[in-house]
Amino acid sequence: MAKLVTVKLGEGNWEQGFPVILQIAEEGSPPSIEVTGRLPSAPEIPQNYDQWQSSYRHLPVVVRLTAPATQITNVSTTADCRQTLQTLQDSLKRWLNSESFRPVRERLLENLNRSEPIRFIIQAGDGYLRRLPWNLIEFFDHYPKSEVAIAAPVFEKIVSPPSPTKRLRILAILGNSEGIDVTADRRFLENLPGAETVFLVEPPRQKISEQLWEQHWDILFFAGHSHTEGEVGRIYINQRESLTIGELKHGLRTAIEGGLQLAIFNSCDGLGLAKELENLQIPQAIVMREPVPDKVAQEFLKHFLKAFSRGKSLYLSVRTARERLAEEGLDTELPGVMGLPVICQNPAAVPIIWQTQKRLPIRFWIALPFVFAASMALVFIIPSIISMSNHNENSPPNRPPEIETYQFHKYGISIKYPRNWQLQEGKGDLEGSGIFVKFSPDKNDLSSFPPRLTISLDEYLIGPPMLDDYVNDTISKIINQQNSSIILRSEQTTLANNQAHLIEYTWQDDLGFQLKSLQFLMIKGEKIYRITYTAENKEFPEFLPLVTKVMINSFQVELNPNL
Repeated sequence: MAKLVTVKLGEGNWEQGFPVILQIAEEGSPPSIEVTGRLPSAPEIPQNYDQWQSSYRHLPVVVRLTAPATQITNVSTTADCRQTLQTLQDSLKRWLNSESFRPVRERLLENLNRSEPIRFIIQAGDGYLRRLPWNLIEFFDHYPKSEVAIAAPVFEKIVSPPSPTKRLRILAILGNSEGIDVTADRRFLENLPGAETVFLVEPPRQKISEQLWEQHWDILFFAGHSHTEGEVGRIYINQRESLTIGELKHGLRTAIEGGLQLAIFNSCDGLGLAKELENLQIPQAIVMREPVPDKVAQEFLKHFLKAFSRGKSLYLSVRTARERLAEEGLDTELPGVMGLPVICQNPAAVPIIWQTQKRLPIRFWIALPFVFAASMALVFIIPSIISMSNHNENSPPNRPPEIETYQFHKYGISIKYPRNWQLQEGKGDLEGSGIFVKFSPDKNDLSSFPPRLTISLDEYLIGPPMLDDYVNDTISKIINQQNSSIILRSEQTTLANNQAHLIEYTWQDDLGFQLKSLQFLMIKGEKIYRITYTAENKEFPEFLPLVTKVMINSFQVELNPNL
């Protein structure tokens, strides 16, 4: 049975200590155990944290932090950082092993099981208590299905309506990325099963406000530069503008009341952002405690989304991602980064779940015997019906899917597509090209990679390369940039009555899906057109006839002489 452990650290200070209340409950039930204790005076812990923080912040790495111009520039070493982290961990261990905390510690050990999932919430208002890397203490090593979150001392429950859509809706803001790379963040979010992601790339403030006020969102995501000033977090949304949470509070409150459940800030120094979001009673947020190196931010997001979108709980997904950072050696190179990601939890809210499949209702199982009996009867009836229908000349044939025509007049593009497929326009595809449009079937199975056909183009003001050169460059990128890629065939073909080239290949995306892509490349005028059909290996043949015979064969380009 999953457990919820809440440790409330009351009013106090580091010179006099903090009163403690421990509550243990089964998930979804009131606490069944409550015990009190006390953590004693420990003024060395804030000092040890400051020493590690200073050492960590002066490692020679690029982070997603926009810092004041007066930032100190002296450099520390990995060995210094590792030593200060060990000193901090040792002082935390002594503090938690103190005699006045023993009743709490013993009750925890008596009532927790290594095999059960455990959500561990630390409720505290003190800044250092919220900043400490609790997930690095030895206790959590003994409980492999546990993960810790921090929470505000004061909270309230927000009742929001159920999601109006089957798919999770994600608003992804890619802010000022000067000196860092947020394209990987976009790639991870673009390929999520069971989710619809809308990207705002370096948007103006008004655009963010409009989306928060006018649309339903389940998850809000930000990648880019950010930092905390005092206790106030600031994000840099483009090259000129920055915002605090307070400056978006009305739109955010509307989004939260409308169903926003999780905010992820894959950016630096996010505890100030989390504090303001807590004031708005957001159910959950994930932030970084300190400045985060670009590579760490990307790897954490990749592993978190992979685990979360495949059915792991929010808490275990965060733990999995943190542990992967350690296994990849990032915590060795940058001591302490494994403890940077932190969940900020509203204790009144239930953690968001990535719905990968729908459970059958109880009434289904009640009706199952009757359905079985009826189906057995139909075994004898259907053959006669089929026999009769074969002689009925007026029987209508199976109708093909209804077809729409998509036109992008500015670029002279037209293509036919099934009416029941979703269409999404944007600017910039996953590989950084120009205008694109994406078509994908509206699938009920939310646990798989969503098949899609994308159209993108590159414009060359001084003339495009030769087709053969472009094909060779594309194949080189596939081999070097796509995981485990294998070129199955590469051959000349035609597209829209023009010479073109076809490349078919298999590859694995960053979330582990085994995929196959069929890509058509064509040059016409000053533009290079690329059409790509991608699906999981097992589903690739299912949509291939529709893609090739209806969509690819109908693709046309009429050049606009004014462009």
